[in-house]
Parts: sequence; structure tokens; C-alpha cells
Amino acid sequence: MLQAATPSNEVQRLEELCSLGVLDTPAEERFDRITRTAQTMFAVPIALISLIDKNRQWFKSKQGLATEQTPRNISFCGHAILGDGAFVIENADIDPRFMDNPLVTAAPFVKFYAGVPLLGPKGNKLGTLCIIDNVPRHIDSGAIAALGDLAKWAEAELASAYATRLANARESQLFNILEHTVDGIFTVDEFDQIKEVNPAALSMFGYDEHALVGHNIKMLMTESYRSTQESFIQNYRRINQAKLSLFLR
Repeated sequence: MLQAATPSNEVQRLEELCSLGVLDTPAEERFDRITRTAQTMFAVPIALISLIDKNRQWFKSKQGLATEQTPRNISFCGHAILGDGAFVIENADIDPRFMDNPLVTAAPFVKFYAGVPLLGPKGNKLGTLCIIDNVPRHIDSGAIAALGDLAKWAEAELASAYATRLANARESQLFNILEHTVDGIFTVDEFDQIKEVNPAALSMFGYDEHALVGHNIKMLMTESYRSTQESFIQNYRRINQAKLSLFLR
């Protein structure tokens, strides 16, 4: 058995993989939809989205396989992430790299494998979308191209997971700032209705949150300031309406 080499960018690759926040998370329909499509399209018993961690390959989505992970050193996907295109083994029983591999000689009895590397948002190869059969088979260039299209779909979902994690982190950071700053802060919508208010502002004005959220922020202004503010808003709207009229002429 030939163990796959370690990619030259292994440190950066693992850093990006961990940054996605998908390792050891529950199954998700958006990923399972991809592996179900691959399983049906290619009429194979097994289809996987496999992510290559430091010492294991972990399956974010799996069809036809019960285990959650297998050791990296015996994985086919560990070989697949070393190249740029599809990695195909049409008959593992006669391939000297895999003929004595435990995944070939015992369950799940891999005889055919085709995997396409999955790129993360930063361009590192994080794993594969792969299809597996228990009998040798041939795959043509058209089918390989179709598998590549499904891999792009999986990459888009991984990128979406990463974007969601970043957005949640920013939201958490903003929440911490709002909660602990000594300045009173409000957020309002386009109708000047209060959407959020931080503890410092509640203390400053002597209201509780329910008395402010959903109400117009003008309730906190003095009468003189409120008149000035309304005049400013009206002038601002007139100026922008005039600009729009000139633009449309």
C-alpha cells in the first residue's frame, strides 16, 4: 500500500479547513443533496464529501457508508488532494498503490474510486467529492466533467458555511461592543424607529428596552431639537429629490 504524501501547503490547508467551522458538525441537507445527486447520477453505492483533517478523512456528507471517518493514511482522498483534476482508480485490485489497502481488502471493499478535489475559499484543497463502487468500472471524460460540476456545487456550499461563520463572528463582536461600551448607542430603521439599544443608553435615558424598541427615536429629543431635526430631514429629502429630477431629465 502506498500512503499519500503530505501536501507542501499542509499548514495553510489545515488552517483553512479548521476556519470553515464544519468539521464534526451534524449532517446538513444542503451537502446531503449533493451526495445523493452524485449517487443517483453515477449509479454508485457510495458517494461522499470527504474532508482531509490532520490524521483522518471525515465525511461531511455520506451516502451508502455508515462510518463517520477513516484514517487519513489509508484514504484514497488523501491522494486525490495532491492533484488538480479528478483522481480515478478504475480497479483497485490491480493497482499496486491500493491492492492491499484495508479499504479494498475489507469493508467497504473499494474497487472503483473517482474523486475531485474541493477548494476552500482561500484556494486550498480541503477534501474531495468522490464516488465509490464495489466492482471495477470505467469512467469517461464526460462523466468526470459532470463530477467536477458537482464538486463546484460542494465548494459553493463550503464557501457559504465559511461566510456564515464570519458573519456570526462579526455579529458576536458587535454585540460585545454594544453591551460593554460606556456610550449610549441606538440603531434605527429608515423610519427612525428604534431597532436596538445598548445598556448604556437605557441607563442614560432611564427607560427599559421594551419602552424604546419599536418607537420613534424623536421621543428622546427635546422639542427644540426635534424641530431642528425635522427641518434637517425635510431639507435633505428636498435636495436629493432635486438631484433625482435633474438626473432623470
